[in-house]
Amino acid sequence: MKKTIITLLFFAIISVVAASAQIRIEPFLGVTFPTRDAQVDPLVGPQFGLTAFKDLNNSTLSIGAEAYVSIALREGDFKNNGSTDQWALRTISLLSVAEWRFLQLNKSIFYAGLGVGICNRTETLPGFANYKDISSIGFCCSPRVGVRISDRFTISLNLSITEKDYNTVGLRLGYAFGKRTSKEVDY
Repeated sequence: MKKTIITLLFFAIISVVAASAQIRIEPFLGVTFPTRDAQVDPLVGPQFGLTAFKDLNNSTLSIGAEAYVSIALREGDFKNNGSTDQWALRTISLLSVAEWRFLQLNKSIFYAGLGVGICNRTETLPGFANYKDISSIGFCCSPRVGVRISDRFTISLNLSITEKDYNTVGLRLGYAFGKRTSKEVDY
């Protein structure tokens, strides 16, 4: 019950902040899939985060910031003993983002975007007694395409490009709080 109340309070606060600051705040959840096989079986992993956007007046552009976590999972025989183990590649990213709304059909807006920033990459191999997690900080680029439905629900496909083992493709579902501040423009 406490988690439900805290979650509802969190979304209420986001709604009030977004409305008063004339920005759009969009929490999202999704799945991520590693793009490089590294001689092991890739698995679907989670991704979640938060994006804040400000629409530029009389324009089809939006600018903002994004923070998200994605966990790419791989499975294989890392100990060479015939058993299957999981290898987790976690990426925590902080990005500056821009989106271009290029088509509007009824209540659906199609967009393409790009995020650029820094990320912390961590490699973990649970179950290895002598294994120490490897962590590094690097550059991250995240192109994306998506559709916003009724100016609230978002479905997007994103690519996270960083170090080769950490590159992922993901599918996200989000819900936007706040409203678009720019006037309707011709697409």
